[in-house]
Amino acid sequence: MAEKLAEENEVFVSEGAVASTPLTEEDCRALKSLAAYQLRYGETDEAIALLLVNRRLWPEDMDTLRLLAQALLKTGHTDAAETILDELDDLDPRAAKSDKPLLLRSVVLLRRMKMTEARKAFLQYLNRRRSKGGMHAR
Repeated sequence: MAEKLAEENEVFVSEGAVASTPLTEEDCRALKSLAAYQLRYGETDEAIALLLVNRRLWPEDMDTLRLLAQALLKTGHTDAAETILDELDDLDPRAAKSDKPLLLRSVVLLRRMKMTEARKAFLQYLNRRRSKGGMHAR
């Protein structure tokens, strides 16, 4: 389903419906917010569609990439999610090691049955949360 949505969005953007309309950074934030809402409430395919449009318009937006990786993992597209996480690493290695991408990376590794690496990534995530005084702090 996600591949079909990606193809539909490529046609949508290539036909000029979105590309010809100048969108602002505020529009980008609105698309991300709507996608995050849809993702939270189980409308994963719709969230992916919005995030793919947003990614096409703002390819270096870190939040869009993070949400897209999360949505792709929810739909079982581990390879695509890993590719997005690699893009995050390439854009800003420090940001990719922040909480959410680190947790997503541990899920990718777990699904690949790389238990040692998955455990290491998850422990890094927990340690980072503890050092920030997050909800996992003891």
